[in-house]
Amino acid sequence: MSVKRGALSDQRGITLVELMVASAVLGMVVLVASSLYAFGASTFRLGESQAWLQANMDTALRSIVSRVRNATELQVMTSTPGAFDSGWYYIYLKDPSAETTSVQLRSPGGSAVAITDDLVQGEDGLRFHARLVEDDILLDISLQGSYRSRTRQSSVTILLGNLTSLPPNTSGAAVRFRLPG
Repeated sequence: MSVKRGALSDQRGITLVELMVASAVLGMVVLVASSLYAFGASTFRLGESQAWLQANMDTALRSIVSRVRNATELQVMTSTPGAFDSGWYYIYLKDPSAETTSVQLRSPGGSAVAITDDLVQGEDGLRFHARLVEDDILLDISLQGSYRSRTRQSSVTILLGNLTSLPPNTSGAAVRFRLPG
């Protein structure tokens, strides 16, 4: 009988139950780790999209402000112009009927360049509003865009120091202006 007991007390391997418990624990660890990774990657992509959108819109507003602030003549237009007059700069939406479009700057020579990527939201994505505050003419510019299901609205107000009177139309989706010289 002692021989039999000695053979049964030899436990140098793992049992099926121990193997199943270890596999279950390892599976839970892998599941938790992969869930955390997926959540972190998703959060990073959303943050990256928001940062890219904000940077692109802020760059566009700075570009618009740097050109418009020295305008000697300014006209706010209700929609994207159908025809362009020579001698004027234009800022407008490339395709206002599209879900997303770009903001275009057209020079007096006729060449147009995109100020933004295709991220501006259709008709209401670009707005201009000129107003008189005491003796100063201010221009409010609003830009609304979306990228990868993230939306952002940025706006800026600039002083138009070279203008002496308010334009006849004070609100719209496009603007044309002339610079000194």
